[in-house]
Amino acid sequence: MPFLILMQVLLLAVSPQVGAQTTMTSLDRWQKLPGNARDLSINAEGQSYVTGLDGGVWRWDRQESRWRKMSGLFDRITAAEGNRPWAVNLEGIVYRYNGLWWEDKAQNALDVSADTYGNTYVLHNNGELKKWYALRSEWREVEQPTELLQQERFRSITMGDDATLWAITGRNRIFYLKDDQWRLHPGLATALAVGANTRALVDLNGRVRIWNGQERLWDVVSGIEQVQDLAITSDNFIWVLLRNAEIWANGGVQSAEQEREKEEDAAQGLTPSGLQAPQILAQSMNAELSVAPTLEASEVVPAQGAQSEVSGGSFENPLNDDPATRSYKGPITFVNTQNSALEIAIGGEGSVFGLDVAGNILRWSNARKSFESFPGRLSRIAVDKGGKPWGISALGRIFFHNGRNWKQVLNATASDIAIGYEGSVVIASAAGELFKLSNDGKRFLRVKGEGVKVAVQSDGTLWTIRSDYLIQRCNVFPCTIYSQRAREIAAGPDGSIWIVSEQNRLMRLSKDAATFKVVETPGHVPAKVSVGPNGYPWVIGEEKTVLASTFFDRDESADKLVAATTTAGSTTGTGETGSVTSPTSGFTFSKNMSFETVKFSALVAGNCPSFASDPEGIIWVHNGTFGQVTNGVVEQYNPRQRKFSQVVTGFESRNVKSFDVGKDGEIWAITDFPQFGVFRSKNKLLKQYSIAGASDYHDVATSVDGAVYVIATVSGTRYIYSKPANSTAFERFSSYDDASQIGVGIGGDIWIVGDNNQIMRWDGSRFFEPGKTTFLVGKLGVSKVNGEVYVVKRNTADLYKWNATNRSFDKVAKISVDTFGVDGEGRPWICNDTTPVIKRARD
Repeated sequence: MPFLILMQVLLLAVSPQVGAQTTMTSLDRWQKLPGNARDLSINAEGQSYVTGLDGGVWRWDRQESRWRKMSGLFDRITAAEGNRPWAVNLEGIVYRYNGLWWEDKAQNALDVSADTYGNTYVLHNNGELKKWYALRSEWREVEQPTELLQQERFRSITMGDDATLWAITGRNRIFYLKDDQWRLHPGLATALAVGANTRALVDLNGRVRIWNGQERLWDVVSGIEQVQDLAITSDNFIWVLLRNAEIWANGGVQSAEQEREKEEDAAQGLTPSGLQAPQILAQSMNAELSVAPTLEASEVVPAQGAQSEVSGGSFENPLNDDPATRSYKGPITFVNTQNSALEIAIGGEGSVFGLDVAGNILRWSNARKSFESFPGRLSRIAVDKGGKPWGISALGRIFFHNGRNWKQVLNATASDIAIGYEGSVVIASAAGELFKLSNDGKRFLRVKGEGVKVAVQSDGTLWTIRSDYLIQRCNVFPCTIYSQRAREIAAGPDGSIWIVSEQNRLMRLSKDAATFKVVETPGHVPAKVSVGPNGYPWVIGEEKTVLASTFFDRDESADKLVAATTTAGSTTGTGETGSVTSPTSGFTFSKNMSFETVKFSALVAGNCPSFASDPEGIIWVHNGTFGQVTNGVVEQYNPRQRKFSQVVTGFESRNVKSFDVGKDGEIWAITDFPQFGVFRSKNKLLKQYSIAGASDYHDVATSVDGAVYVIATVSGTRYIYSKPANSTAFERFSSYDDASQIGVGIGGDIWIVGDNNQIMRWDGSRFFEPGKTTFLVGKLGVSKVNGEVYVVKRNTADLYKWNATNRSFDKVAKISVDTFGVDGEGRPWICNDTTPVIKRARD
């Protein structure tokens, strides 16, 4: 049952400071918080967590002064950046919360500690210490102090506010790691916490002490005893966990604004009897709590008939005379360029680059009023101030153009990239971790904040879109969260910030930098936006039409020479791989996703249909599983009517083993009756393709660029064959043998089921296992548009989704699958009943 605990009102909150002059520090205004706990942690952003006696995870809400329940059962917990804590369970498995669920990261752990800069360390049971490297998703061992005595090991670790690692040994000695060098710190401790201006420990007698820097000794903090653990808030208050599991604090319980109000009241001589005592609603650590409502904001829509006009940039007076930084004035008008693209990016001097649906690079020519081909293939693109493109390949590898050719940034992968007019290059991982290119341009360094989409303002301020679509401005930390939601975000040289909202409306940050105002795009629904000199945007509509608000004057005389010196295959790269997904699509994955039934008229009793998706991400189905005699009916889903409609293909009287939908409405299929072979249907006419020596065909897949891949048996061995869009013949794709299924994602990202029913991925030169798969794969599905990968476990029919951050598969709860497909938003469509019913995952 819920119960109320009255908290004592703080009259004069005194925060501990380094350099206190006495050995007894008066911080005796302690207050008891509700609940009991086994572990406690607070980060520099003020987020506080505990694990309950039953292992449940609770997060402190400073606005409402109460604990909020999170998922998971753990022994140890550490606050990290954002609401992304790390934890260790009783079995020693390390987990990280990704915003939706917990992902396992390591085994045999004793402790884990993290900070808001993305630094994370794990201490193993055998005494090994390792650091997490997010860009490569791996742990690397950290050398330990040479001063450790024989058989002396670390038993706990904690991160300081300045990214320094602190550790306590089994002999209660204190060490800290700074600038890659271990140092011994005076004193003995059973627990330790380090804040911005405060170091505090629990001594061997269970008392709290803070470090006196001038006297180089630890001063006792009065008013609290029998302490087991402690943590320091962002405003330098101390929270403690007693040996009897009670939680006490001497401040920092409420928001800074509420604390200031109390200080003002105290300064005016108000007493507790003259105030209404604040209440903390305490509930059992096992009780479920309601989740705080998500921030919502309705968009500002101009009155009917009003002209959309947004003038002036975020900087009314440019800091220099650079013409590109001066914002345009007056109304804005978009012109249809009669060109199409999937992605777009504009440089500070007006160079416009794009990507087509296959990831081929495009460069705008003012002289020809059209895009021209530029060597290379990418999934994300950005352009720097000088007009040189950067990008991310389908394998997550990062490239930049040096004016002559593409070069790879080694030992780094990403899912999104942005470049500021002042030169900052920022990337986001698939997990929303942020990195900034070092000054020497050789490596990416972790920075504070989180986001799956990034933009860099002209002064270097980082803006992001979180996985919940909320916009963040990271000029201070924690980042400022806007209530506006968005799918895309871009920054201009003039300091302007543009977004495509969750409702697909083009919006621009107002002069007050507090709200976003709608900018109309008559006749078009915006999907992407990029911003060029003077804040003029270009937009891509949902139908992939490119709209320009102006054409940027620039010298194009060297463009063809640059393209001629660039090698077409130079964006393949080597080394680590990652995943490039579209996390701000209309569908959000959940392990507990629910499904809704979709009407389909041509199902065959006892058989689930086979699924495919076209280059637009629309789902198609054929009414029979592999090898089944059917009447060959193919249907395409109609999003407006929310049902399937039959399409005449020419396969109506054939047995189809496998099919896929390719470019320009082409349908490719493997049939075994009345003819055996690979066929293409175009405009209802069939054309047969053959592979020399093939005795059987197993699977077919298409890429959005028109390439076709077939698995065929030749001389008793299964090989993969491919045919480019402009070719009429299939050739062997690789030497890998015995693949059974194949799927192709964005940018030619090829996945297969291998000879031992394992999942494998093409890295540009070979197939490799991208991560840990602990089960045999029965079926494979890849989104051509979104890039998401799903598999079905052999024998059990469980559905799993590829987790690029964790390099493993996440299981979808309480669902079994016979056949399935993945649409353009990364949404799975399934059939799982002998009385067949098609279902799609709900938003």
